[in-house]
Amino acid sequence: MEFIHYQTALEQIFAKVPEPKLISVPLEKSIHFFTAENILAPIDIPVFDNSAMDGFGFCLENLQSGMYYPVIGEIKAGAQNIPPLLPGQALKVFTGAPVSMDIKLVIPKELCILKDDQVKIIAEHWEKGQHIREKGTQSRKDEIIVPKNTKMTPGLIGMLATFGIQNVLVYARPKMGVIITGDELAKPGTYLKPGQIYESNSLSLKALLKNENIEAEYVIHVQDDPEEMRNEIEKGLLKVDILLITGGISVGDYDFVQKSLEDNGVEKIFYKIKQKPGKPLYFGIKDKTVIFALPGNPASVFTCFLVYVKPFIHAFISSSSFFTFFRKGKITHDFEKKSGLTHWLKAVETDGDVKILTGQESYKMSSFVEANCLARLDENTECIHKGSELYYIKI
Repeated sequence: MEFIHYQTALEQIFAKVPEPKLISVPLEKSIHFFTAENILAPIDIPVFDNSAMDGFGFCLENLQSGMYYPVIGEIKAGAQNIPPLLPGQALKVFTGAPVSMDIKLVIPKELCILKDDQVKIIAEHWEKGQHIREKGTQSRKDEIIVPKNTKMTPGLIGMLATFGIQNVLVYARPKMGVIITGDELAKPGTYLKPGQIYESNSLSLKALLKNENIEAEYVIHVQDDPEEMRNEIEKGLLKVDILLITGGISVGDYDFVQKSLEDNGVEKIFYKIKQKPGKPLYFGIKDKTVIFALPGNPASVFTCFLVYVKPFIHAFISSSSFFTFFRKGKITHDFEKKSGLTHWLKAVETDGDVKILTGQESYKMSSFVEANCLARLDENTECIHKGSELYYIKI
């Protein structure tokens, strides 16, 4: 199969986004989910006219500065009974306290003088309705307060709680499994035998998934054995919505992943992209499970996740037919590359200015210490000059 362009790969990936799964979750546990319906206001907010200040409520007729008015009572927040108020009288009110139709305005206590249950206004100006929060001025019952496909945030959760809402309908997060392959891989903390390297992809992927508020259903290390590979893939396909595999996807004698996927009836959508790093990227589907078989090199795994897997996850959990993370910036220096492949380059972005880092080889992770984005240089680009526009993805 020929190498395909990264845009073609993304289009084919997004064409396989499944029908969304809807679940109802408690409001307190809804952080970072996306709403699956328009949320309507069940009540008016404010629920009733109430005072925005501690002060005194008055009628408007013949109200004058410098005169004393008898204070006939008080209204505190949560009050059930509100005394009637006549012109020439005042009621002491507190912030959030309900106000009746008799009260036309509230004057803050610092603009009044209280003496022997009488209050004198020292404010020079006032107007009808001042310091009164009118019923429904934030939201009216049955109006849309949260549109569909809105990401739940702490502020949004707090807002919905003011309506007494307990549960929200959201798009379910995908169940995800991770298979790490390679006989040469040793667990961190163990002694390295000759020819071994420490396995890092599982930790990178778990961290990347955690960043999307997803816990993998399982993460396992499979040896380079065709029968074991075939069996573990078979079990994974039954457990998850998205299966991630790292390593074993190239064409070496011990690369058994693609054959194992084929033996399990996985339909190959594409294999190999005209890009660097991460050329041997496989995408397939079996029933309702999609498979991303990523290269084994750590930087390639990290890059391919950000460019392809992360957008798919977001489309999955937001019912979006196409979810992109590309932003536009300007490069801070001249940069050259060979034509023929799209390059994803570790870089630092500051206020839209993008600096491409050294150490771009697929086995090198050191530049990720500083990198906060991936810069994209398209396949036909050979030289980009300082100040030129480019696209990047935030890490």
